[in-house]
Amino acid sequence: MRKGVVVIPTVLMLGGLLAVIALTGSMVVYLLTRSNYNLQLSSDAFLLAKTGTQDAVLRLIRDNNFNPSSGYDPTGDNKNQVVINVLLSNSDTLKKEIISTGCSLGRYRQLRSVVEINKNTGELKLLSTDEIVASTSFTC
Repeated sequence: MRKGVVVIPTVLMLGGLLAVIALTGSMVVYLLTRSNYNLQLSSDAFLLAKTGTQDAVLRLIRDNNFNPSSGYDPTGDNKNQVVINVLLSNSDTLKKEIISTGCSLGRYRQLRSVVEINKNTGELKLLSTDEIVASTSFTC
């Protein structure tokens, strides 16, 4: 009889150990999935910001004086905002700054591009594009 009493605690301990291993495995899978999802949202926001920059460059190529007063949303779905500022204007050249913000479920990415426009020929040169810290009142 005494030999059968030892089996019950052993089975319970092995069952508890298996439960702990299963719980740990499910937590690891959950955390990996969540981090991949956040990475995907951040990449989506970056691509939206890049799309906004490219759209602004195309609009400036078509119309050198294009300058919306408070920014615009090129996609129309409230996930992107583009603001164009005049940095320098003289008789020959015009420098403009394009700040494009992309948003994907609360993840923000912001790009700043500087373009130079020759007023005589209408030629547009993209001088720089950098990612900046997203500091905006824009909400998506």
